[in-house]
Amino acid sequence: MTRKLFGHISLSWVSAVLALIFPILTATYAFRPQSVSHLRAIGSSPSSALLVLRILSEVGSVMLAATIAAAFNTLQIILVARNNPPRGLGFLDYLVLQEGSGFSSLVSIVVWRGKVGIVTRLYSVVRLIAIALVPVLNIVVMSNVETRATFYRVETTPVYGFGIGTFNASLARLWAPATDLLYSTGFNEFVSDTTRTVDITEGSNRENCARRNHARIGSDCLTTLFGAQNWTYNTETECGVYGSELFPFALCLRNGADGLVQAHLTLCSLTLNFDKCFNSTAWRDGDGWSTSVRTSYRRATVAYGRFNGTILSHTFSNIPTIDASINATELLQAFDIILGADSSNTTLISPFAVFGSRMPAPPYFIWWYFHGIDALPRNDAAGNARAVAGLQSLLTLTIYHCQAKDFVDLERGLGFDNSTAIGSAILSVFPTTEPDTAILPAVLRYNIVVGRRSLIAYVVLSGVSWLLCAAILLAGSVSPVVRKAKDTTAFPTLDFCTKCEVRDDIGAEVSKEQLSGLDILTTKERTIAIAKMKVRLLQALYKAWSWHRS
Repeated sequence: MTRKLFGHISLSWVSAVLALIFPILTATYAFRPQSVSHLRAIGSSPSSALLVLRILSEVGSVMLAATIAAAFNTLQIILVARNNPPRGLGFLDYLVLQEGSGFSSLVSIVVWRGKVGIVTRLYSVVRLIAIALVPVLNIVVMSNVETRATFYRVETTPVYGFGIGTFNASLARLWAPATDLLYSTGFNEFVSDTTRTVDITEGSNRENCARRNHARIGSDCLTTLFGAQNWTYNTETECGVYGSELFPFALCLRNGADGLVQAHLTLCSLTLNFDKCFNSTAWRDGDGWSTSVRTSYRRATVAYGRFNGTILSHTFSNIPTIDASINATELLQAFDIILGADSSNTTLISPFAVFGSRMPAPPYFIWWYFHGIDALPRNDAAGNARAVAGLQSLLTLTIYHCQAKDFVDLERGLGFDNSTAIGSAILSVFPTTEPDTAILPAVLRYNIVVGRRSLIAYVVLSGVSWLLCAAILLAGSVSPVVRKAKDTTAFPTLDFCTKCEVRDDIGAEVSKEQLSGLDILTTKERTIAIAKMKVRLLQALYKAWSWHRS
């Protein structure tokens, strides 16, 4: 008797199962995209990664919409087939639950000022929520999503190179002859050099605070960096004056109580006599630009571009950060070597000989850079930001190159060994260190990153909706009441015409001719008339069900 009924119900359960599977796949992919993003078809581009999320969510939404429709159809059968008073279902309620009732019809029932029951209005609200639920789910899951580059190793056997080493001020003597090449006119761009540094400033601080790199540069905000800080320097021992009598500037370095290297750079006023700039100490910690440096070691996996060597991405490990404090006195000694070298160490001699100086070119580059900013108004935020970035670059450029790895790379490139006297003599100059950083080729893939709140909202909305629909379908599958609807088809309108009857408020059957006669009434009168009618199963179906049960 109920073979076709359960055949229809089984199709409803197919859509219900798929409506469960695809949201789970969507949530899983959104939570752990790396499980499949290594596949070229999925993670080869940002659009491919987003397309997979869109396909999963769209299919899940379609299946959920089908499940919701089946649930409302089953709910109609349950309410129409019930035998306990009041028998049947209100005709207006039946139409509200009907799948063909559109958005405008449901809204008109909700805002109707006539005598429409609260249950009918509630059914309309539920139907409206069901209609809006599918697009809302898609909006929620795609509302806060972006793609992130991820790299997957191609080979498992690494070669080894050199990571960041320890600071050693004495190494400045080795590369002092190349000072002009390392600093040059672009010294101020070191912290923005994407082949060596990466900005790790967090979120909202990125626009307001100074740039940071692997050495945690610039912990103070830019708005507080101009002018003399509350840092007190011993201008005799903690400050150095560089440049010539025409272009002097002072760099002061000291260690703070918290391990920071506190730096301050000041230009000597041209109104002073030339000899006072070098002999006087009063101006060295005056108005200028200040920043602070905190250095530490933090292990990370870094991806570099194979064509230009830029840093493409980085991921920090869970290994605790190791302090790598730098002695400010030693750092100042490195600047004395670098900026105080004589002309025998510089590649640019003749252009500055007219100034009567044997100093190398970098002090002039540095002075010229800050002199241009000093000409701007003191409250120029952009100019002050450039000055701080230049000071940070000056510090980190020196720290970066005063490590043994630079010279080990140079030693390898020279190609000398200890087999000759010349080779032994050259190699003895360079420091030694062992490679400690694994290098592996990798392929670029893209992962999606879905906001945690969006993902939770998607899971909750789809999960609750599915559970409600599943409960209704399960009630329709196991309840004997639904079996009254013998041979229910997949077409609700056909079932209504062949299995149901409409009765008025006194229990009399309403014929099709009487229903057709409602067309002459106004919309309001027609709605009131329908609200008084009920839909029930045909009496013959009740009798057939009772006979089979007995």
